[in-house]
Amino acid sequence: MSFQLSSWLRMPPLLRSLRMRLTVSYVIFFALVLAGAGILFERALDSMLQRQSRLMLEQEWGDVLACLNLDTNPPTWPRADTPEQREVIARVRRYIRIESLDGRVWELSPGFRQLTDYTIADHDEGLAAPSPVLKRMRGPHGESCMVLMGRARHQGKEFYLAVGVPVRGMLDILQGFVRTYFLSLPAVLLIIGFLGWLLARRALEPVKELAAAASAVSGGNLDLRLAGHDTGDELDVLIRTFNNMLERLEQSFVQMSQFSLDASHELRTPLTAARGQLEVALLSAGTVEEYREAIAVAVQELERLSQLVDSLLLLAQAESGQLKLQLKRHNLAALVENVLSQYHVVAVEQGVRLESEMPRSDCFALVDRLEFERMLSNLVSNAVRCTPAGGVVRVELAYGAGTPGDIRLSVRDTGPGIAPEHQAHIFDPLYRVREGQRSSASGLGLGLSFALWAAQAHGGRIELKSIPGQGATFTIVLPAAALAEAPAQSDEPAAEPTAVKEAQS
Repeated sequence: MSFQLSSWLRMPPLLRSLRMRLTVSYVIFFALVLAGAGILFERALDSMLQRQSRLMLEQEWGDVLACLNLDTNPPTWPRADTPEQREVIARVRRYIRIESLDGRVWELSPGFRQLTDYTIADHDEGLAAPSPVLKRMRGPHGESCMVLMGRARHQGKEFYLAVGVPVRGMLDILQGFVRTYFLSLPAVLLIIGFLGWLLARRALEPVKELAAAASAVSGGNLDLRLAGHDTGDELDVLIRTFNNMLERLEQSFVQMSQFSLDASHELRTPLTAARGQLEVALLSAGTVEEYREAIAVAVQELERLSQLVDSLLLLAQAESGQLKLQLKRHNLAALVENVLSQYHVVAVEQGVRLESEMPRSDCFALVDRLEFERMLSNLVSNAVRCTPAGGVVRVELAYGAGTPGDIRLSVRDTGPGIAPEHQAHIFDPLYRVREGQRSSASGLGLGLSFALWAAQAHGGRIELKSIPGQGATFTIVLPAAALAEAPAQSDEPAAEPTAVKEAQS
C-alpha cells in the first residue's frame, strides 16, 4: 500500500489531477461503449448476412428441385431451350452436391469439390438435421460461400442435397465496415479525449474557485462569498454549502473574538480590584484592622475570579464533550421543588414572590440530577434577579402538552423583559443584559449558556418568549423519550441544595 502511494506521489502533478482522471475516465468509458457497439453491430450485420444467404439458398434449393429429373438414374437436368433456363441451370450447378442416401454421388460440381472447409462431419450433420443446415465455407482461393445442406424430398424420393452461393460482395461489405470502424476508433477516442479535457476544465472551474477562496480565507476576510451558478447541480450545492460554512465560521469567529474580549474584561476586573486594595493597604494602612479589611476585599475579588475561571472551565468541558450525563430515573416534580426551596429566602429578601404549578401525578424521567437542577437554578436565579420588588416568578411543569409526550418546564417572570436585539445573543457566554438588573446582583453571564447546553445534552431545547416591559418566559422542552413510565424503585433523599453562587453564574 505504501509502495502504491509513493508511486502515485512520484507521478507528475498533471497526471494526478482530477481533470486528467476525468478525461481518462471519459476515454475509457467511450472506448468500451464504442467497442461494444461495434461488436454488436458486426454481429447484427453477420446475422443479417446469414438470413439473406439462407433466403437466396432456399430459392436455389427450390430451383434445383424444380429442374432436376429424378425419373432417371442417376438424375438428369432438362434440356434448356431458352437463355434464361440455361442461366438458371448453370447457376444452381456451380456449387452443388447430390447423392443418394446410401452414399452414391449423383452430381458433384467442380466448385463444390474445391470447398476446403467441407468435411464428413458437415455431411453427417446435414443428413441428421431435421431441416437444411447453413454453413459458411471457403473455396481454394479464399473466396467465401454459404452452403445449405440436408435431406431433400422430390417426386416421392429422398436424397442428400447441398447447394452453395458465393457471398464475397456481402462479406466484403461486412468486413470493410468492421475494419473501417475499428481503425477509426483511435481517432474518435482522441477527439473524445480532447473534448473531455475541455469539458472537465469547464466543469472544474467552480472547484478551482472554491480552492482559491479557501486559500484566501483568513480571520480578516471571512465575509468572502462565492457567486452561485443557479444551475441546481452538485457544484452549485457545493458552493452554497461552502458559503454557509464561511458564514458559520464568521459567526463563530466573531463570537470567539467577543468572548475573548468579554472574558479578558471579566478576568481583569477582579484582579484590578484586588491589586488596588492591596496597593492602597501597603501605602496608607496603618492598623491591623485596615490591613485586614483590605485583605478581605482582595480575597472576595479573588474568590469571584476563581468562580469565573471554574465556570469557564466547566463550560469548556461541557461544550467539548468531556462532561457526560449520568441519566437516572427521577421525579421531576420533586427536583423542581427542591430547587425552588433554595430561592425562597433570596426571593423574600428582594420582595419577589415564587410560585409553582406541578402536575397532579408524579412525572418520572431519565435525567442527570445535578445538571437538571443546575439548569433550572440558572433560569430561576436570572428570573429572581431581573424581577423588581412586588413581582412574581412562576415555575410550571407539564408533560403531554404540545407535542404528545414532551416535558415542558417553564420559568416566567414579570420583569422588564428582553429586547429583541438581545434575544439572539442571550445564550452566548458572558453576554449580559444590563437593563432591569440590580447591579449588585449581576451574574457572570454564563448561566444561560450552561442551561442551553444541559437542555441540548438531554436531547431537548430552550424556548424564549419575551416582550419588553411584560417579562420573559424560558421554557425547557425535553423529548418524550426522557419520560419513564414506571416509577423509581426507591425514593432518593433530597440532594444538598445547589449553591446559589453556581446558579448565579
